[in-house]
Amino acid sequence: MSVLERRFTVGEQPALAVQTAGGDVSVLAGDEGTISVRVSGSARALETVQIDETGGVVSVRPARGVRSWSRRGVVVTVSVPPGCDVTLTTTSGDVRVSADVGDAVVEVASGDVRVGRVS
Repeated sequence: MSVLERRFTVGEQPALAVQTAGGDVSVLAGDEGTISVRVSGSARALETVQIDETGGVVSVRPARGVRSWSRRGVVVTVSVPPGCDVTLTTTSGDVRVSADVGDAVVEVASGDVRVGRVS
């Protein structure tokens, strides 16, 4: 199993957007002013992962031209500061949010969803 990690310094209104077609997503409590992303999976799967920050939103998604990770499942774990807004979308995978987040939008076609505190 290979690992891809990125760390972003964020402002007062941080936001996270994760889109997967196959794989679990966990959002954990992190440090103020920082979003840390860890994606694990096969080396081939990680070649198709795009992680970036644009306009204050940290995004994790399949790279342009990649339709899905469903055959190359990945596990996405993100640590976010308190109050971070999250948008999490997966077609097949479990989503767990244990951090205290701001607004939360979670869309799952197949899988379990567990969300702690949302403000």
